[in-house]
Amino acid sequence: MKIDFSIPQKQSKFGSFVLFAYSMQKTVRILYALVFVFFLKIKTFDYRFVLAIAAFVIFTAVVAYLKFRSFTFYIDYKTNEFVIEEGIFNKTKITIELSKVQQVSINQTLIHKITNLYAVEFDTAGSEKKEATIKALDLKVVNALKQELIQNKQEESTSNVESFATIESNKQILKIPFLTLVKVGLTSKYLETFALILVFFNTIYENLGNFIKENFSSYFPDDTTIDNYTSSFYLAQTVIISLLFIFFAVLIVNLTRTLIKFFDFTVEKQNSSLLLKYGLFTTKNTLLNPNKVQLLKLSQNYIQKKLNITNLKIQQATSSDNQKAVKDSGVEVPGCSNAEKEQILALIFNSKIEPTFTLKPHIKKWFIGVFFGVLFPITIVLVFQLLADFFMPVPLYLGLSVYFVLGVLLQWLLFKNYQLSVSQQYVIKSYGAWDKDQVIVETHKIQALKTSQFFWQKRHNIGSVSLYTAGGNFSFTTANFKTINQLVNQWLYQVETSTKNWM
Repeated sequence: MKIDFSIPQKQSKFGSFVLFAYSMQKTVRILYALVFVFFLKIKTFDYRFVLAIAAFVIFTAVVAYLKFRSFTFYIDYKTNEFVIEEGIFNKTKITIELSKVQQVSINQTLIHKITNLYAVEFDTAGSEKKEATIKALDLKVVNALKQELIQNKQEESTSNVESFATIESNKQILKIPFLTLVKVGLTSKYLETFALILVFFNTIYENLGNFIKENFSSYFPDDTTIDNYTSSFYLAQTVIISLLFIFFAVLIVNLTRTLIKFFDFTVEKQNSSLLLKYGLFTTKNTLLNPNKVQLLKLSQNYIQKKLNITNLKIQQATSSDNQKAVKDSGVEVPGCSNAEKEQILALIFNSKIEPTFTLKPHIKKWFIGVFFGVLFPITIVLVFQLLADFFMPVPLYLGLSVYFVLGVLLQWLLFKNYQLSVSQQYVIKSYGAWDKDQVIVETHKIQALKTSQFFWQKRHNIGSVSLYTAGGNFSFTTANFKTINQLVNQWLYQVETSTKNWM
């Protein structure tokens, strides 16, 4: 039975339950540490606390039901717009031009799986967040809505209509095996995972530190024991054990996150679009239009090169100036082989990428990196030691020496891998030390260009260039400024004379 989306539609009848579960989940995430400490400190049963929780749950349930009742969506076929109306007291109307939809994501979290419902998210170039979300639809409505959106896209590009819901019409071009996900989890995102672990333990420490000291103070060592443990031997032993613990914690957490997030990852070609499916507890179905891809990032480290796996990140248009928001808005494809990578590149760009010119940085870039990244921090530590007049143990001197050697080597690798490759249609920036990354942009999708040169760089004829696109920005610094200006003139000419659309 065909659904008439010109008539305002409501979410599934179980939508209020989903909204209630989301509200409770959000509250628990914010207050979990405080609630945990409270339960540890509570000595006797207090019925008022139980009544307060019950009142809060009832209030949340009522609000969720009212939100569900006030939420409607429909398609205005006259203006070719998707419209969402919501709000209990303050009514809000969200209008999205269907032609500006960058991607459509069909997600199913654990809550959705219990109720057999789906969430639909629309992402456009007009917001740093998801433009609109419908949190609770059944499969019949989801399939009908997807078909309407696909039909709209096909009419826009004057191609034949094909049902999105017909799985047989999709051509699977990539499926990431479980073993490949294990390899990706063990060989990538070390720093990101380390930061996540650091934030987690810092939160636990802040909330539970005082409670532990109050109740288990007898287990804390005295000052003499602390002095013994701060001796050179015990300090070195503690550092080694801590580093090993952090290393294995990073591997385990990163592996778990990768398997859960990208479980059963597949890419299917559907007409002129790409359909990405993945996720264990939260199942996502994301529909991408290759013509609207603004940036493509390739990432591979030494181990991944030996294992023949590359991570891709597809960046579409966004209006956000927040680089973190831009980064988070991308769609990742983990663990592609070289053949699969080339297949995806061909689908997105429709032509082979063959650079004809490569620009490398001036040697001063390495000198600057060594000064600010290595010599300056070491100097600060040594000056602080002299001013504070404290004894620095031998392990710390050894640590500074190791930091100096590794820092100089790291800066050299960064300098060696830093380059800008150019062809008639593409600009490719390469960078990184351990993780070697490439950012690819088509020249006709460049929105703006900016060159800059510090006063001390004029004598050496070096400077920088920044490229701005609707999907993010990147810069190339400390290179021959005359060559940079020639490239900028070439890119401006290509942008002005190109007949291709940037999205």
